[in-house]
Amino acid sequence: MQVSFSKTYSMPSSSHRPLQAQKKTAAVGPPIDDVRLSEAANPKLKSFQPNHSDIYKSALRLSATLASLNIPSAIAGGLAVTAHGYQRSTRDVDVVLTPDGLEKLQTEGLGRGISERYKGSRNLKDTISKVDIDVILTTDKPVAVPHPETSSVTNPDGLKVLSLPSLIELKLSTASPERKKDIKDVSGLIWANELDADFAALLDPSVRERFLELVEAEKNRWA
Repeated sequence: MQVSFSKTYSMPSSSHRPLQAQKKTAAVGPPIDDVRLSEAANPKLKSFQPNHSDIYKSALRLSATLASLNIPSAIAGGLAVTAHGYQRSTRDVDVVLTPDGLEKLQTEGLGRGISERYKGSRNLKDTISKVDIDVILTTDKPVAVPHPETSSVTNPDGLKVLSLPSLIELKLSTASPERKKDIKDVSGLIWANELDADFAALLDPSVRERFLELVEAEKNRWA
């Protein structure tokens, strides 16, 4: 399957190589990380209209606590999907942290509206709303979880969420027959953001083919 590289995203000429192998000094255009965090790559983020549910409020409180502790973080899961334009329900908050960030949160952040889900658990609970908070670590395997410090964008409420390219990569890398909702989420994001094959240039090569298949499926569905 051929990937079409669009000038819409002002990609560097080296964008056909794996993301890890790119050298910013050799790029003709903006560094790929900058492009992935740009408004063009996250078209629906600024128009996000929150429903101010308990889950969303929990995410805002969590994000504020993490920021006050200087812990890099990014909201993932259903809230991030919704923030990028595809409205769907969710029952919890998913947050991406580094192992060091989680350790700091456990030592300095517990008791500030956050508690362990149960003793010794890395997952948390909002003590005000009782909403569950699931922690995704950057070291989780076998998928490559994006680093929150270089993969997050901020919505109008100040909530840091994974950028659209990073969110799609994470969804496609974790998709399985048991997790059909990940594919549904990506299809919904393609539809909501009117993404086409050119967007594949922003994604890691490991997920491009699957993304292009979903783009084609969405195109056929609405033809």
